[in-house]
Formats: sequence, C-alpha cells, structure tokens
Amino acid sequence: MDNVSLSKASSLFWLGRYAERAYTLSSYIISYSDRMVDDDETAYVDFCGRLGITEKFKDKYDFFNKIISDENNLFSISHSLMLAYDNAITLRDQIDTETVAYIQLAYNSVLRSFNEEVNIMDLQKILDYVMSFWGAADDFITDEDVRCTIKAGKFTERVDLFCRFEKGEEYIKSAKHRLYNYIKRLDKNNSCDDLKLLLEKDDSDFSETEQCVLQLFR
Repeated sequence: MDNVSLSKASSLFWLGRYAERAYTLSSYIISYSDRMVDDDETAYVDFCGRLGITEKFKDKYDFFNKIISDENNLFSISHSLMLAYDNAITLRDQIDTETVAYIQLAYNSVLRSFNEEVNIMDLQKILDYVMSFWGAADDFITDEDVRCTIKAGKFTERVDLFCRFEKGEEYIKSAKHRLYNYIKRLDKNNSCDDLKLLLEKDDSDFSETEQCVLQLFR
C-alpha cells in the first residue's frame, strides 16, 4: 500500500466492508421476508442468531423496521450505509465524487423510503445503488492500491457473511480466493503467507482469519 497512508487505508477498507454489508444483508432480508410470508413468520429469529443479534423484536414488522432503517441499530442497513458514507467523505482525494454519490444515494434512499413504513421491495433500490458504486469504483478509481483496499474490505465482509449464513462451500471458497488476491496485490513485502494458510482452511469460522486481515489495515 505504498500509495495510501495507513489511516486512509483503514477508511477505504471499512468503506468496502460497510458497503458490502448493506448489500449482502439487504439480499438476505429479502430472502428471509419471503420465508416469513410463505412458511415461518419467526424466521427473523434465525437471521438474528446468525449475526449474534440479542435484541428481542416484538414481531416481524418490528424486526424489518429496525434492521433496515434504525440508525441506532448496529446491524441495520441504515447504520451500515451511514458508516460507509462517513468513511467515503474523508476520501475525496482517493475517490471521485460520482463514485461516492452512489453511497449517498443508497443512504438517502433508506432514509426516504423507510421513514414511515417498510416495503421490503424498496431494498432493491439499495442493491442497485451499491452495485452501481462497485461499478463506478472499478471504472473511475485509477489507483490500484485504492481499488484493491476497498475490494479487500468488500470480500472480507462477504466471506464473513457467507460463513454466517452458510452460503455454500463453492461460494465461500470463491470469496476467499478473491479476498486473498486483492490483499496479495497490496502486500509489497510478501508478508501474508499466514493469511493464505488460514484462507485455505476448510473452516466455517472466519474469526481467526478476519483478525489476520484486520491487522493489515490498523
């Protein structure tokens, strides 16, 4: 990361993590919503268990309201997008305004669409805006270290969530492979051999690997 200071690298990494968290959890919320309509109204309890959420919700409507739009809920989509935007606005020298704008649009969409009532299908707007952010990052960010640091955050979060929700071995291995490739590009001193060994482990617990990754961005 010769071109990026450690403090900026941390902000880039967490921008990637929070954006991916908002995207992937939005996808899972839509999926769980379908389960709650078709089969099990309390399926949100399983969702909470996988994330370690201990808060008790009155019902599925209370769950949807808080997990999407409550900025004070650390696991909410709103909270993730707020923090993604907070990191993005400190990176004006590294990320162009158009790319940052997609995070702002996603965050504003949560505030506007879910202010009074929850319509699960409005989460599609969040998915579209975050996907546009990733596309803009690939297209407009010219510094490879900046792009790779954001993507390292993205795939750290993806592996973590895929493990928690048991996405499937093929998907988890693919995400781990992409995470390692981005970190390898940033590792000018070839110091990530331990990380490679951890990522190669057939282990659904990502916590040890996650700590190894985090050490690179502190």
